[in-house]
Amino acid sequence: MPPRWLELTVAIRDEVERSFAAEALVDAGARGVEEIPEGLRTYFPEPPDPEPFVSLLRASLAALRGGEEPAVSWRWQLHEDWETLWRQGLGPRRVGTRIVVQPSWTEYTARAGDVVLTIDPGIAFGTAEHATTRLALELLESRVEPGQTVADVGTGTGILAIAAVRLGARRAVGFDTDPYAWAVTRENASRNGVGHRVDVVEGPMPEGSPEFDGLVANIEWVRLRPLVPTLARRVRVGGWMVLSGVLQEQRDEARHTLGDLALEAVMEVAEEEWWAVALVAAGD
Repeated sequence: MPPRWLELTVAIRDEVERSFAAEALVDAGARGVEEIPEGLRTYFPEPPDPEPFVSLLRASLAALRGGEEPAVSWRWQLHEDWETLWRQGLGPRRVGTRIVVQPSWTEYTARAGDVVLTIDPGIAFGTAEHATTRLALELLESRVEPGQTVADVGTGTGILAIAAVRLGARRAVGFDTDPYAWAVTRENASRNGVGHRVDVVEGPMPEGSPEFDGLVANIEWVRLRPLVPTLARRVRVGGWMVLSGVLQEQRDEARHTLGDLALEAVMEVAEEEWWAVALVAAGD
């Protein structure tokens, strides 16, 4: 881990603009993007020269907004201070009927039937604190069956891959292009006793990867949309997909795109401004 991070805050209130801005920040190397009341906050590894780096980001974000430059501020964040900050306010959280997500530094007394996931975010983002993750977990709870193989595309902390295995899947494979996600997923899988059943692929899902019984992706729709045809080909006929990260105002577009790929929606859930869907791969 670097000794310090460049913490960047972007003032954008419009939800659609936030979605496009978040994609641009991730493409520029951000280690996840957090929604805050005034806009977006994210962290970059320390660049050689921060002022030109931030100026390029401003220009990139302005191009997405028709030339209107958003207010962007930055500061240095020491890594050890960052670790303390992300622990504040995090505690056990129940998701759906059976799943409980807790950080490793908290205690929780499980009830009968609970599936307790111990997840620490590290510098990779993905806990049950965000609605898109909760929606994906809720749908996973209804789809995973014993013995299945599951792909988690954009695995982040590995929470969805780990959840799939803890819900009964025989094996899960997490795909991610972020080196920080690789380490955090492996650590979290080991912490939950499923390190031998959760594999990490250091890169995107290749076109020729094997078919899976199920696939989950919690990725913002602007980034997910072009990936869906490839992902759909990696799910066996009769298998399922769980997709989260779609704004409710993007629902109709998403349903149309998915329907064209012979993916039948069988369950939809929504929370706040977000929508997620479980689908069955019907085949030709």
